[in-house]
Amino acid sequence: MAKRTLFHYAENGSFGLYLAACALACVPAYAQFEREPNTENAEETTLRGCPTTGSDAVYFTATNGETYRLTGGTSLVKGYEDQEMLLQGTVEDSTQPHPSFHATKIKKVFEKPKPRLTSDFTDSSHWDSGSNLSYGVRFSYPGSFLSLTSDDSPRPANFVSANGVVALAALQMPRELYPGTNFVGGLFGIQANTVITNAESCSEFGFSEPENRSSFTVGGVKYSRTRSVDGGLGTGVIDHEFHTFQNGLCYEVWFEMAESWAYPLCGIAQLDDGDEMNLIEPLLSGITFVLPIVKVTAALPETPPAVTSFTATAQVADATNGGSISFLWTTDGTDYVELSYHCSRAGLGVLIHEDNAEAGCENASDPNRVPILANRSSSSSLKVNFSNYVGYGDDEDVPMSVVVTVTPFSHGKEYPNSRRSIAIEVEPTSPFRLNYGEIDITFPLNTDRTSYYQQGSTLTLEWTDPTTQDECVELYLVRNEDNVGKIFHARIVGGCLKPSSSGSYTWTIPEKYSGYGYRIFARAPGGSSGVSVPFTIVKKDHHTMPD
Repeated sequence: MAKRTLFHYAENGSFGLYLAACALACVPAYAQFEREPNTENAEETTLRGCPTTGSDAVYFTATNGETYRLTGGTSLVKGYEDQEMLLQGTVEDSTQPHPSFHATKIKKVFEKPKPRLTSDFTDSSHWDSGSNLSYGVRFSYPGSFLSLTSDDSPRPANFVSANGVVALAALQMPRELYPGTNFVGGLFGIQANTVITNAESCSEFGFSEPENRSSFTVGGVKYSRTRSVDGGLGTGVIDHEFHTFQNGLCYEVWFEMAESWAYPLCGIAQLDDGDEMNLIEPLLSGITFVLPIVKVTAALPETPPAVTSFTATAQVADATNGGSISFLWTTDGTDYVELSYHCSRAGLGVLIHEDNAEAGCENASDPNRVPILANRSSSSSLKVNFSNYVGYGDDEDVPMSVVVTVTPFSHGKEYPNSRRSIAIEVEPTSPFRLNYGEIDITFPLNTDRTSYYQQGSTLTLEWTDPTTQDECVELYLVRNEDNVGKIFHARIVGGCLKPSSSGSYTWTIPEKYSGYGYRIFARAPGGSSGVSVPFTIVKKDHHTMPD
């Protein structure tokens, strides 16, 4: 789900000051020096920083940002990962790309600082107050918070229904709430949904991962909660969302927190989930719900819902539609629906995305590919992108079938007997760019000196690869498609053919392919590639050009 996050405010300037300030303020005062003189041994230097373990070596990041490769004394820092220390040793500047450091002694290990909220936040007696009595909510917040205008907010809500959402408040939280930490700043807001009419559906989220779901009670108000993490460019964005049903309305209280992930962070107090909740809980405690002035929609009776229609804009996902198919549905007596996908094969190379959010095959055996359930409005549509990449896992080059099912929910309860399904086909897709490159791939002309070859006939494919680091070559059948370019059709042979320098392979043309514009694409795992001249595949019962 696309959300307007802290990065949105950074791009528009209002939040950029916090991100810019963090580049300086998030670095502790001692970062102004890197080396300390050592009176014990004039040849040795003392660095202040923290050790980290890379994929190939142990490194030491000094407090001015310089990184050293430890060439000695790595056993000294074992167990002190990302912990600030004074490390004594000798600098060897000749090592590339990082200078090396031969450690001889740990002079001091510093206690990791703990995040502490500013007293202006912990003393709520001087907080400001706000309200939206039309929708029955009062709230309080520190005076340092900046109220955002309707143009800056709201962000998209995370209710099970996107309809009937009303933004009630949105405030910006300054980074000074957690001084001396990696906290950059954040947002705090309240929204209501007028079409969700029962507590069970209100407790659900449009997007959530099961392991990040929980419940939370504060001030006698019970909330359902979800947490998610996103980010980039050295800054993480942590979302906390809380739902509660009060006086006939469904409310969402949301928090976005930006935290610096840039190194070095070993001398900076870093927030965890408990620290984030220490900020959130007082703000939740300051929210009270009263009878709204607006008319509340009467709750639907708890009767079995029905999916009255379920259609798709295409039955095949392929290069002509970019792998995207839109699904449309209507329902009766339904609060929301969930879409699920059962794939004929599931694993590496099989990707399903709903509005840029990864879903997945419900029958996937890999526990890391648990689908993110996306709850949808009772009558709506959804564009889904399917990818059936070949070259991963079992190297299948045949279409994959996917059964897409829409299941209705009422009062938070699933009704599987009322679901409907549509079966679609997903054509195989190439996981790499098809382009001309270093590998030369050729085949002889037909006996009549043309480039027309019948189904079932053999074609001797020959290649040369001047790239010495390539060990083998993979061969694929691709085709020029109008307005699409070269698209993948089949993997000619499983595995990688050796040697890559030169070789040949005799291929029997399958009967399922016919038409113009076919080519042989050669690819080495090292990145080299090449593509042949085009040729035409003629049906067995034709002896001239194809239809």
